Amino acid sequence: MNIVLIGLGAILGALSRYFISMFMNQNVLTGGFPYGTFIVNLVGAFTIGLFLAFSQKYNWDIKITLFVVVGFLGSFTTFSAYIFELATYLKQGFYTIALQYFLLSNILGTILALLAYSLFRK
Repeated sequence: MNIVLIGLGAILGALSRYFISMFMNQNVLTGGFPYGTFIVNLVGAFTIGLFLAFSQKYNWDIKITLFVVVGFLGSFTTFSAYIFELATYLKQGFYTIALQYFLLSNILGTILALLAYSLFRK
């Protein structure tokens, strides 16, 4: 049953990531910065903190954690796409964009996860 829950969460997470990232990159933000992946990862970081706070507060079943964190958020956030985009910018000599992407993703992602956890754990 756990594998089914993780698989279903992963399918939903991957599809959500794809559509949000595609929409952001094509319709909302431009300028060479990978906004789609960036936004998805920040939303995922915040959601992880939020989920951890609620699951701890309400003592949710491990099956919910497997579905949400391992399945959905594991597939929704996209470290492999992040690294690919970062490496591509570096190979192409776009060092400023690469540095901004690296710093903003890591710093803001960590801050959002901690912020969500802090805000909703009580």
